[in-house]
Amino acid sequence: MKIENAKIEFKGDDIWINGDLISKCGGDEWWAFLDDEQKEFDTLEEAAKYCLEKAND
Repeated sequence: MKIENAKIEFKGDDIWINGDLISKCGGDEWWAFLDDEQKEFDTLEEAAKYCLEKAND
């Protein structure tokens, strides 16, 4: 995957990738909140990869 011009911000426990929020909600799950969907992931890495792939679509 080629990543160009990704805007990444860290605010407390939240991570913003190109305007999409990744947050650890409760237990050990990570959630990605995109414009048109919400999706649960087991790891931060999976959530970040998904957000970056969606941004490159």
